[in-house]
Amino acid sequence: MKEVTLDPESLIGPQKAAILLLAMGEEFSSRIIKKLDEDDIKKLGEYMSQITFIPSDVLNRVVNEFIDKITNDINVAVSGKEFIKQIVSKTLDDETANEILKLLGDKNNYIPFEDLNHIPADQVYKLIKNEHPQTIALILSYINQDKAAQILRLFPDGSGSR
Repeated sequence: MKEVTLDPESLIGPQKAAILLLAMGEEFSSRIIKKLDEDDIKKLGEYMSQITFIPSDVLNRVVNEFIDKITNDINVAVSGKEFIKQIVSKTLDDETANEILKLLGDKNNYIPFEDLNHIPADQVYKLIKNEHPQTIALILSYINQDKAAQILRLFPDGSGSR
């Protein structure tokens, strides 16, 4: 494999990831790599194996870009309930998983679109603005009324229709 000259202007995503992981050290990087699929690991490994020296200007640029991406106006919409159900189901035996899921409550207690109450109104608006008016009405009916009102005010005519 050939050694790569790191030009900060022409780096692509996987190269930036390789640089960041090399800079973060083995312990951190191994935890990240464990979560990747085989193809991504191969691609990252290829780029990592080509790097023998990371100039400080390249490292600074990659790290700063990473920090900017995770700190500037990035909201992550997640369903913690669904996430924990998936993790418990995948990591524990069936009996233990079922016991824990019972403690968390069954699906009958789930309220549709409940998680949207925790997302800023402008982000919810971006998610639903192109939906059919009846769909928007249905979604907003499950959101607390103050948040629904904030979202409705974001529509051009104030009514929530396209």
